[in-house]
Amino acid sequence: MKYGVVEIFDSIQGEGPRMGIPSTFIRLQGCNLSCPWCDTDWSKGIPMNEKEIVEKCTSGRDVVITGGEPTIYNLTSLLLELRTKCPNSSVSIETNGTNSTEKYSGLIDLIICSPKPQTGWSIHPGCRYHVLKYIVDGSFRVEHISKRDLKRMPTSIYLNPEASDIPRFLKEAYDMVMTTPGLRVGIQLHKMVGVK
Repeated sequence: MKYGVVEIFDSIQGEGPRMGIPSTFIRLQGCNLSCPWCDTDWSKGIPMNEKEIVEKCTSGRDVVITGGEPTIYNLTSLLLELRTKCPNSSVSIETNGTNSTEKYSGLIDLIICSPKPQTGWSIHPGCRYHVLKYIVDGSFRVEHISKRDLKRMPTSIYLNPEASDIPRFLKEAYDMVMTTPGLRVGIQLHKMVGVK
C-alpha cells in the first residue's frame, strides 16, 4: 500500500507519558480536520510503501506515526512491517480520534488521542486510546472531557497550552488541573529544546 509521507525524522517525543524518549517520527500527509491553530504542514507528501518507510525506522528507537491524521489511511500493512522489522521498538500513533482504531489492537503499544472539541468533532465510538491530550486555547473547557474518561483515566489526560500565548494558556491549564482530579498539565518539550 502507498502512504503519503511528509517526512520521517528522529527527535524526542515531546508530549505525553513517553516524553523525552528518542523516537523516529513518521508524519503522514492529509487530515480530515482543519484546526485554526494547527502547527503542522501536512499538505504535501511523497508516496511510499510500507517497506520504504520502515527502512528508515531501523534505529531501534520508538516509532511514532503522526500527521495530519494517520487514521485516514489503513495502517495495518505499515504496522505489520514495523512489527517484523523493528520488533524491539514501541509503536505509537497520534490521532484526533475521529476514526476507529479497533482493528489495530495488538499492533500499537500506545494510542494518543488529541480530540478537538472546539471544532465540533467528537471521539469516534471505535477509537480505542490510552492517553488523551487536549489543547487549551481559550475556548477549551473541562466540560469537553467526558465524565467517563475523567473517571477511568486518572493522570492520563494531558492539557497542553496552545503555542500562540503559552503563559496565558498554561495558566488556564494549571487552573483546570488544580480543580479537576485526574488531569495533568502537558508541555511540548521538543519546542522548548528547539527541535521538531
